[in-house]
Amino acid sequence: MNPFRTGLSLALMLAALALDAVAQETPDKYALLIGINQYDHDELSNLEFPETDARSFGEVFQSNGYTVEYLLGSKAKLSAIRRALDKCSERGSNRGVIVIGVFGHGIEFESTKKSYFVPFDVEMKALRDKDNKALFTPGGLPMMAPNADKMVSIDELMIAMRESKAKNKVLLADCCRDDPNRARFRSFGSGLKQNELPKDAAVFFACSENERAYEHKDWGHGAFTKCVLEQLALGKTLMGSLAEEVAPAVELLTSTKRTLGEPAQTPRFLSTGARIDLMLKSNFRAKTPPIPKSSPEPESERTNSIGMQLKLIPAF
Repeated sequence: MNPFRTGLSLALMLAALALDAVAQETPDKYALLIGINQYDHDELSNLEFPETDARSFGEVFQSNGYTVEYLLGSKAKLSAIRRALDKCSERGSNRGVIVIGVFGHGIEFESTKKSYFVPFDVEMKALRDKDNKALFTPGGLPMMAPNADKMVSIDELMIAMRESKAKNKVLLADCCRDDPNRARFRSFGSGLKQNELPKDAAVFFACSENERAYEHKDWGHGAFTKCVLEQLALGKTLMGSLAEEVAPAVELLTSTKRTLGEPAQTPRFLSTGARIDLMLKSNFRAKTPPIPKSSPEPESERTNSIGMQLKLIPAF
């Protein structure tokens, strides 16, 4: 027997066992992030930051060991979203975490109290009364609404989370920024009840009933996303603690941009677990610009009484 070969085989076997042990110790963490700025139908207004919101969360999750899947812009078609949700049964482990994040338009129909996330390839239909007559706005335009059969229902999101084996299940929804025919719709997720959630799940919606989710160029994000990212950077990874800090932060932030008469924004949080954990590193910090050094006094010149050019030299 070749002692070298025997030793090499033993070393390889021990290495394989070590790798297997590490794999078993490392929780399986997965995030599906869906963001849409512009839709295929011009009846829906364009948004500025949903895709940025999704990418920013993805950067945080990837830096913390998550497998991240994006569906952004035109890739976020209904069929693609449903395929990704179907695969959630294969994602996560009984010690891990699964996050589904949706960023874009979302509505809840007043008549059914059911919420829907609007995919890129949404179909729009004219609203009709019980006699099948088209309804019109006070301005004389036909009232349009997304076709419920061509959107992602909140039930589909709950089923995907329920099918996952992950111990920690989280839905983040920064939706409902500017719904068509707003008076006939409610805010995304406002009708969802706690008993409809899977076990060990937390859902965090950007706003509450009859509110809208704001975004602004000064923030570079939706208000909800901005405040969640800031709290994650401060080490808040338990969903309950995170929600306690984010809700007042969003209300305060949006109060600086709302015009008179615009509704407030109050995030809505539901949970069926006491310690739903995003499992981020405790030392995670957001990227911040370096603190600038004190600026030297501005250079200036003057001419004295005998015509000499004098220049101010900054103090050391």
